[in-house]
Amino acid sequence: MSQEPNRTEIMRQPGASPEVLDLTSREYQSLWFSVAKLPWNSLVLVPADEGGSVAHIAKALADIGDNLSVSPVTYIVAHPLDYKQAVQIAAGISVSGWSGGERPLPRSGRVIIAIEPIVTEPFGVAVCQEADATVVCVELGVSGLAASRRTIDLIGREKVTGTFVIG
Repeated sequence: MSQEPNRTEIMRQPGASPEVLDLTSREYQSLWFSVAKLPWNSLVLVPADEGGSVAHIAKALADIGDNLSVSPVTYIVAHPLDYKQAVQIAAGISVSGWSGGERPLPRSGRVIIAIEPIVTEPFGVAVCQEADATVVCVELGVSGLAASRRTIDLIGREKVTGTFVIG
């Protein structure tokens, strides 16, 4: 299936039909411009509540950023078994620099890492701790206030750059 330029298919829920997301969407552009002006090379997106996914947001931001930036912008969807690698990548390209051994990635460019909800996969906190910035994604009508607060508390308020409200 060919895709039109500036469009991508996303999956809302496992097994759901694909939905086409317009990458020129103001929501995603606004999020990109909000985070692009901050000093980061590694950005983590985390859903506020269990069952949420931010993979489509990471892809959309990487597509927008890659089109608007001089340096490349890529994304990774980290599954729990990949968290060690995601931590190494986040630490390896962070603004503060890599303190040990060989860098896992070249220092040029930015990477956006989508992880699973912290409330169900606490190892994701390690990825957030190594990244330069973390954005908690809250889905209106789906994400509960208590789960959102718990996610922010588990990550640590000082590591949360902001929240992004979807919907």
